[in-house]
Order: sequence, then C-alpha cells, then structure tokens
Amino acid sequence: MRSRARIHAERVAQGYKRNPIGLPSVAIVLGGAAVSSFGRVVLDAISPTRTFAVIATAIAFAVVALASWIILGGAAVARRRIRLTVEQPIAALWETIGRCGRPPRDQSRAFALYAIILDFGEYWRHRLSHVFRWWYSLHALHHAQRQMTFWSDDRNHLLDDIIGFAWFTCIALLIGVPPMQFPLLVLLLRLIESLSHANARVSYGWLGERLLVSPRFHRAHHGVTAAGEISVNYGAVLPWWDMLFRTADFSREFVQTGDPTAEEALATGGYFTQQWVGAKRMLRDIFGGTPRGGSMNV
Repeated sequence: MRSRARIHAERVAQGYKRNPIGLPSVAIVLGGAAVSSFGRVVLDAISPTRTFAVIATAIAFAVVALASWIILGGAAVARRRIRLTVEQPIAALWETIGRCGRPPRDQSRAFALYAIILDFGEYWRHRLSHVFRWWYSLHALHHAQRQMTFWSDDRNHLLDDIIGFAWFTCIALLIGVPPMQFPLLVLLLRLIESLSHANARVSYGWLGERLLVSPRFHRAHHGVTAAGEISVNYGAVLPWWDMLFRTADFSREFVQTGDPTAEEALATGGYFTQQWVGAKRMLRDIFGGTPRGGSMNV
C-alpha cells in the first residue's frame, strides 16, 4: 500500500511539473496587442490638440493601472488557492508516506531565471528585426517617432506585434514557464521596457546601466544615426546581451531620435495610415519593388 501511494504521489507531482501555458495566459498577451492598437486609434481620433492628448494618455494610464491591479490581485488569490488545494496536500502526503521526493519550494529563483531567458530571446528577436529588410519595414514604425514617450514601446506595426508575441510565447512554452507566472513576467518585462522608452534624461550611472537598460541607453538605439539594419543597444531589459555580443554603446548621450529613412506618414500619420504604409514597405521588400530612398546602413 505504501508503494502504491508513493507511485500515485509521483504521478500527481509530475502533472504539476509540466505547467503548460494555458489559453487564458495567451489571451492576456494577445489582448495586450489589441488593447495597445485600440488605444492608438482612440488617441488619433480624440486628440487633435496636446491638451486632449495629455488627458487621453492619463485616462489610458489609469485604465492600464486598474487592469494591472485586477490581474495581480487575481493572480495572488489564485496562488493562495493553489497552495491551499495542491501544494500543502502533496507536501503532507509526502511527509506521511516517507521519502518519495521533495515538496515544491520557493519559485522566486525560477521566476528570475525565466525572466533572464525570455529577455535573451527578446534581444535576438529585436536584433533580427533589424537584420531582415522586410521585417525592419514593419519595425520602422517603432523607430519613426521623433518624440520618445513612455508609450513608445507600444507604437508598433500590428504584424510586428504579432510576430513578437508569438516569439515570446513559444520561448515561454519551450522553457516551461508556469501559467500563473507567465502574465506576471509579461507585465514586469513590459513595464521596464516602457520605462526605457521614456523621454527623460535619466541615467543609472556607470554600474547601473550595465545591470539594467536605462532611458539613456535605449535612446541611443532610437537615435537618427542608429536607425536601420545596423544599430546598437538592442537589449530590452538587460544590457548584458549587448555587452556580450558587442552591440553595446555607452558613449552616446541624449541623442536626437527618429528614422530619417522612413516615410513621413510613419512619423506623423494616423494609425491606419501607418499600418498601411508599413505593410506596403514590407511587401515591396519581399517582392523586390522600387527601393526606398536613403541608406539603411550606418
């Protein structure tokens, strides 16, 4: 009987070790792209003046903050219920039937490791989006903005967002990110990325900028001399990958931003105009149409 109980405990434990990412988590991430795009449409529609733009941005920030608070609160409640209904009974069962394994431990180190691996994947996704000309045609919308803001991280072509979310989710599946940690990882990494896009003369100092991407470090990536297929400072959260693969540039100060090779519509056009121009650029590069003006290399 003791052997049978041990076998059943091992089967239950294995079931919780797999931790596939469920549909709700993927829906949250894909929903982020939809909400971001919808927000851009709303801002274009109701923001003819700077005053209205500020008001709309404040409302959008309040909505995002409320949604984040609800998600984090729900995750905390779910975590407590899982601990009460799953982890504690399994730990008690292991203690009762003897040495058949170890109960679950604190997941903070695993969470940090997941974040590092996902950020490594984001470095290569971002770098590849500058390598392939057709991909940069979509990514150029992100670089065309001349005035950096906290929301610049969400200023993307819809197809570029879809590629990015698929890339991120596939890596998370491959490394086995638990479903309850996945939304928290998305929120944490996106928050740091948004901060790095802020139009603020903020530097973390010599040591700090080598531990975390700062607004000054990432602004160099958006500089007019760094736009195109060859750039610097691709890191989203950690500058370690730029340092490791020799794409880091700590020498540039608060440079002028924008992409001089991009069409004016990508910088100042409305949401649908930007989406259409980006798609045309991509198709032109794929099927070998008329080349764009200006050099993409720096």
